[in-house]
Amino acid sequence: MEMIGYRDYPCLGARSVVRRDRATLRVYDELDAPVTAPLLPADLRQFASDVDPGAGFASFIAIFCGPQIHDEGHFERLLCSQLGRLHAGDQDPWNDTVSADPDDKHFAFSVASTPHFIAGLHPMASRDARRTTAPTLVFNLHEQFEALRATGQFVRMRDHPRTGPTPEGDRQPHGRRPR
Repeated sequence: MEMIGYRDYPCLGARSVVRRDRATLRVYDELDAPVTAPLLPADLRQFASDVDPGAGFASFIAIFCGPQIHDEGHFERLLCSQLGRLHAGDQDPWNDTVSADPDDKHFAFSVASTPHFIAGLHPMASRDARRTTAPTLVFNLHEQFEALRATGQFVRMRDHPRTGPTPEGDRQPHGRRPR
C-alpha cells in the first residue's frame, strides 16, 4: 500500500483514507477459499458498525495471501466466486437502497445489509493504481460515494487524471505496464 503514499497517486479517495488513517486492514488466507467466506462478513459488519461516515472516507482492505494471480481474467473469476461465496453466506437481506443487478447504474454489493463499492487490486492489474503484490479487495461504503454525488465532488474524484509515478519515479498513463 506504499504506492498510495505517492503524491501523484491517482485515487483521491485512497489518498484521503491513508492520510487520515481511516483504513481497516485485515489479512486472510486465499482469495476464494471456502474458509475465507465466513470471516469476511463478520469483519465487514464490524467495520460498518464502527466507522463514522461523517468523519471522511474510510475503507476496509482485505489482503489475501494467495493464490498467485496469472492474469486479469483469473483475478476476475476469483473475485466473482469470492463475492458469490460472501453473498451466499450472508444472513442479512440485500440493502434495499441499491440494486442487486450489476448492470443497473444503482448497483452496489451488499453484505451485512450494507452496500459497498469494491475495488479489486492484484499483481497482474493493467492499471498501475490497481497493481499490488497480493490479491486485495477494498470495500468502500456506498454512502460515501452518494455523499460525494450530493455535493458535486464525485465527478471530480472519478475523473481525476489517471497518471502518476511508477515506483522508479517516471510518469506514465495508468493502464500501461512499465517496459
